Amino acid sequence: MNELNMKHTPHETRHTFISLMVAANANQTILKKIVGHKSIMNLTEKVYTHVEIQTLLREVNLI
Repeated sequence: MNELNMKHTPHETRHTFISLMVAANANQTILKKIVGHKSIMNLTEKVYTHVEIQTLLREVNLI
């Protein structure tokens, strides 16, 4: 990443991966297992998911 002058960390790919999996409606139990979240708490949802604006608008427009 340094060679490309990118100011990102490898850990950011984790956030991206989880956000994309959630957007694709991946099974939450399986996803938590993949990323190593063992707790029942919603750590995955609270910290690692970033919802696209288009998704937020689509959901709001359901009503």
